[in-house]
Amino acid sequence: MPSADQAPARVTRALVDAGLALGSALSLAHLLQIFVDVARELVDARYAALGVINAEGTGLSDFVTSGMPHDLRARIGNLPTGKGILGLLIKDARPLRLRDLTEHPASAGVPPNHPPMRSFMGVPVIAQGRVFGNLYVTEKKGAEEFSEEDLALLEVLATQAAVAIERARLRTSSERLTSAASHALGNSLAAVRLWASTLLQAPPSSQGDWIEGVTHIAGGAAQSARLVDDLVTLTRIQDGTLALHAEHVDLADLLRKSAVDLHPEAFARNVSLDLHAEGPLMLELDGSRTRQLLLNLLAHAIAMSPERSRVSAELKRDAEGSAELRVRDAGPPVAASDVEALFNPPIEVGVHAHGRGFGFELAVARQLARLMGGELTVESVRENTGALFVLRLPAKRQR
Repeated sequence: MPSADQAPARVTRALVDAGLALGSALSLAHLLQIFVDVARELVDARYAALGVINAEGTGLSDFVTSGMPHDLRARIGNLPTGKGILGLLIKDARPLRLRDLTEHPASAGVPPNHPPMRSFMGVPVIAQGRVFGNLYVTEKKGAEEFSEEDLALLEVLATQAAVAIERARLRTSSERLTSAASHALGNSLAAVRLWASTLLQAPPSSQGDWIEGVTHIAGGAAQSARLVDDLVTLTRIQDGTLALHAEHVDLADLLRKSAVDLHPEAFARNVSLDLHAEGPLMLELDGSRTRQLLLNLLAHAIAMSPERSRVSAELKRDAEGSAELRVRDAGPPVAASDVEALFNPPIEVGVHAHGRGFGFELAVARQLARLMGGELTVESVRENTGALFVLRLPAKRQR
């Protein structure tokens, strides 16, 4: 047992070592395990765990433990989902220290084969303003309860871990994003090469066939350029370096110009694009980013709609002066459970949101809309086919 004079130095050294270990973790899973192991040792707890909160904020999506043998974990059965004291910390993300957790009103007991636990501490792990999860330690060694100093140490460690977790998530997201973008760009450029090779090796005899081939090449080239632009934009949004420059723009005019730009892609898929735009519709927005947003939204609708189908885009001003654009396609339906996945960048190469592509264009569109103070939502048109995207943008720049 270290003396009183040695204790501060031991704690400082432990926190420094913890920071180094967290920063060198090879993966998020490795980092989380280091985190709970260090927490258990730092405050002399018998057990430690990290409950990762699910995307909805209603329960736990993962539960990482320390100090509990694998055979004991297996006998306990299913991992916690966020009930009892754990559920309390999810609903109210504040530090909690208990002498005997079984006496707390929120205690829901423990499952069969679970070791007895009484002394308890829990602290939230907050990364980028969002509660990532909660760190728990139980059973203080050599004492009946954890001290206030123990709780302060756990909060410091949680702050260190939050920084490392966010870095790991961004690193993983960036790697997956780059991989998926490379895959999507390769597919797009392959179509360009195929049409160019066809025209060169077997030149068409009619002007109509030449126009068809060149239109496909133009559409593929435009799609490739958008993919590169979207990847750069999404990366800059994620690292916080994207700056918007507001100006007075006519949204109706931008919509019409975007439709013209997308004509080769609509022509190649034999998809009709119907515009209904009240104009002029003046707003205070970043013109180039708004154009990117509109292109992505319309391009997705065209790409998802089958041949000889119709995409409609209706733009109008609401009673408060903001703009509302409703884009209706003929693609696959969107279930309520798939909405967030549809707007998120792809998790892995080849992952599709139920037939709706890689998601770059929608991820960028929604994040740009939110940066401008607006919102982009989606709902199914009917049970079997189609989706309705609704874009709302404010009349004036959000300060």
